[in-house]
Amino acid sequence: MLLLPLRRVIVADADPIRQLYVAETLKLLGAAQVEPFADAEAAARRAASEPCDLVMAAWDGAGALPADFRAHGALVVAMGPSSLRGREGQAAARCGADLALAGPFLRSGLFAALDALIAGQAGRRLKVVDLRAQTAAPAPASAVSSALSPAAARPASLMRVRLSRGRARAS
Repeated sequence: MLLLPLRRVIVADADPIRQLYVAETLKLLGAAQVEPFADAEAAARRAASEPCDLVMAAWDGAGALPADFRAHGALVVAMGPSSLRGREGQAAARCGADLALAGPFLRSGLFAALDALIAGQAGRRLKVVDLRAQTAAPAPASAVSSALSPAAARPASLMRVRLSRGRARAS
């Protein structure tokens, strides 16, 4: 599994257990900095004041998320109730999010959904640099690798190493 190219993420959820679970999962998946908030309005003010890559906010299934979440082009994910299952696309359009996820959230499902979001049309707002595509030019030091599927992320030339009795042999 590749890591997600996220520098700063905001998690807004009044449920402290889900907030902690999502924040820690995003850290494991590669987010450099995760800021948890219990209040969506405070999270929206923070998102508007400093740029962030992703905002994950709890959503009750009705109404819209604060417009300030998109202030600097952040991707917005609405974490909705399990009753949304099967209607996530309609729910995302209704609340103003790029993606709506129906709970419960498993790490693999969260990764797959965010990976697809970043690889899709909405992910272009993040300006993710794919280091493998820049073979002729040196990569900038601040570049972040793109989160592609594991099959597409393999480099063109692979070296297989077998360890035998403490010695490495290339094949």
